[in-house]
Amino acid sequence: MTNEKKQEFTRRISQANKTQLTVIVLQMVETYIEDAMEVWETDQVAYRQAIKRADACLVYLQQTLDFRFPIAGDLFSLYQYAIKQLIHADIRRDMAACKKAKKLMEKMIADFEVISEMDTSEPIMENAQQLYAGFTYGSNGASLDMVSGDASRGFLA
Repeated sequence: MTNEKKQEFTRRISQANKTQLTVIVLQMVETYIEDAMEVWETDQVAYRQAIKRADACLVYLQQTLDFRFPIAGDLFSLYQYAIKQLIHADIRRDMAACKKAKKLMEKMIADFEVISEMDTSEPIMENAQQLYAGFTYGSNGASLDMVSGDASRGFLA
């Protein structure tokens, strides 16, 4: 995962509510699987590292399930299936298992994006920095600028 992608995920996480956070973590899993697929033939260490990072994200999603709701058991099973596919991909270096896990992530992302549009809850992180982005055009071309919307973060003396 590139540094720019990490920064994007970090920024989105800081502004996300619970459902949006699930979408972001699923997108992180998908990105790690894509990273593994890119280096499948060339770099075994990077391949295994990307698989393990995707696996860690899925374990996180499993651990955050609320089993008071019946759907949690179904989600647990889906996450477990994806983890098994990643283990299979790691041990046997099986590209088909990576593709199965990626396809499942694509479907889950699409479903959770629909759900997240209906979720109007507040962001999880309180006192997070609000960011506003825009393009600035100058003699060197266009550049992306980010501006903080709140200058009084932190402790007050």
